[in-house]
Amino acid sequence: MPGLTPGYTILNADKTTHQARATAGITDLGGGEYGVEVANATLADRVVRWDTGETVPRYATEMFALTSEALDIAAILSAVTVTSAGVGAIEWSYTLAEDDDTPISDAEVWITSDVGGSTVIASGRTNSYGVVTFTLDAGTVYVWSQKSGYNFSNPDTEVVA
Repeated sequence: MPGLTPGYTILNADKTTHQARATAGITDLGGGEYGVEVANATLADRVVRWDTGETVPRYATEMFALTSEALDIAAILSAVTVTSAGVGAIEWSYTLAEDDDTPISDAEVWITSDVGGSTVIASGRTNSYGVVTFTLDAGTVYVWSQKSGYNFSNPDTEVVA
């Protein structure tokens, strides 16, 4: 993210800190995704909590139960759920589906407070049911969606109540 310093913290299974937040060695993989090379022994049965470095950071978590085998980065990236719940008071879910109600999974969804899309207040990815959940304040929001192979009518105007 331009101007921000993403970082990661390695947590034990009980969520206590194993390794404090680090920013060194992080590689920008493009498309808002980052990676870091960490020894398997460090990650075994631990959680990596990524953050965006913002004042109110967005988080992504990865849990590992590793053997001595090399990491499959593609498999890890496909299992990561990125959430930016927002700072609102209302838990609000949005479902993305095809015309025949088939869920659209793994689509990028972001919420803006303006119809022009310049003020992003939350973002995430749909799960296998096509659902992504945010924490927003009441009011009108604009929902934007993106996934390769799909054409969405952006933005979708919704009211959070």
